Amino acid sequence: MYPESADAIPLVIGESDAPFISNQLEQLGFTAAQVRTAITFLSMPSAMASNLLRSAPPLEACIEYLVLHIPECDLPQRFLPDNNSSNPFITGAHHDSGSDDLKKRWIEERAIKDAGWPAPVVHECMAEPSLAENLALLIEALNKRLVGEDWRSVLDTPSLEAREDDAIDQDEVEYLGGTVAEDSTVTLPLLVAPIQLHFVVPSDCVYNKTTRPPPMYITSSSLPAYVRLHFLSELLDAFKEGFFDGTADSICVCAMQLLVERFGEFEDKGPPDLSQVMRHLMPQPAVTATAITPTVDETLSVENSGSHSRKETRRRGDRRTDAQIREDFEAMRSKDEYIDLLVSRKKLPAFSTQVEFLSTLRKSRVVVVVGETGEFHMSLRAIVLCRY
Repeated sequence: MYPESADAIPLVIGESDAPFISNQLEQLGFTAAQVRTAITFLSMPSAMASNLLRSAPPLEACIEYLVLHIPECDLPQRFLPDNNSSNPFITGAHHDSGSDDLKKRWIEERAIKDAGWPAPVVHECMAEPSLAENLALLIEALNKRLVGEDWRSVLDTPSLEAREDDAIDQDEVEYLGGTVAEDSTVTLPLLVAPIQLHFVVPSDCVYNKTTRPPPMYITSSSLPAYVRLHFLSELLDAFKEGFFDGTADSICVCAMQLLVERFGEFEDKGPPDLSQVMRHLMPQPAVTATAITPTVDETLSVENSGSHSRKETRRRGDRRTDAQIREDFEAMRSKDEYIDLLVSRKKLPAFSTQVEFLSTLRKSRVVVVVGETGEFHMSLRAIVLCRY
C-alpha cells in the first residue's frame, strides 16, 4: 500500500468554497447555468480539474474553464475581445515606455481573447521579453506549445525571408475572400464553417510548408476556444508530418482544405476531449520514480552526496494508493501505444522467462536480476528485488 501524496491527490473545489465562487462568477457576468457547469466540473476529481486548480486559484480556474468552453457570442462582455485588439496602430513605431506597455497589452489581448489561448500559458511565454514584444514570435511559441514541441526554440531561430514558392500572395488572399491587415495578419474565412484562420506573417517571419508553417491562430464567434485549439493542433500536426509536401497548392489553400475536413468530422463525431486538447498547455505533475530501483551508480551518487540529497530522495516517492495505481495501469493498457509496445516486448528474450522469474520471486525474499541493457552502450545492471 502506498501512502497518499499532494501530487497524487486530485484537486477539487470544496463544498464550502462553491457558494462564494458561484457568487463571484455571477457578478462577473456568467449565467447561473454556466456557473453550475464550471463548479460541477471542478468539484469532480479529474486530471484536467487538478491541472486547472494547480495553475490558478479556484476562481481563476473556473474562469479559465468557462472561457475555454463558452462560445465567444455567449461570453460576458468583459471577456470579449476589445475593439482595439486588432487595431494596427499599436504596432507602429512608438518607443516611449507608455506605448511599449500598451503594445504588450495589445499582444496579450490578441493571444488570449482573440486566439483563445489560456491566460497562464500566454503569461508564461510573455515572461520572455522578445515574445512580449513580438506577436508573430509569441503565436509561434504558443503553436509549438500546443503540439508538445519546445516553445523556447523560437528564441534561437534567426529571422529569414520566406521561401519564394511559399510566400502568401495578397491577390490569392483576396480571391479566397480574405484580408491582409496593416500589421501583416492574413485573415481567411471558411465559407462552409464559422471559422476564420489567421496567419501572422510580418516581412521577417520565417515560414514554409515543409519545415516551419507561419504563426497561426483560429477565431470563431460560435465555437468554444478549446475546439478552436483542437482544430489548430490538427493543422499544425499536418504541417509537421509533411501532409502538404509535394502539393502545388499554396499554404492558404492547404490549410483551408484541411480545416474544412476537420470541421466536417467535428460535426459528425462531436467535440474533442478537453483533456486531450490541453495536455501540453497545462502544468504537469512532477514525475516520481521510487517504483524503479536505482542503479548501482545512482545509489552510490546519492550515498556520497550528503544528508540533504538523501532527504530529497525520500520525498520523491510515488505515493498513490494501490487502487489509483491499478486504475492508472488499466487506463494505460487500453491505449494503442501500450498495445504496440507490448507486441514488441513479447519478442524480447526476457519475456519468455517471466513465468520462471515470477515463480522464483514468490519463493524467495530476495532476488538478484542481472542483465545487459543498452543497444550501443552495453553495460551490466543489477536490480535487487526484495519481498516483505
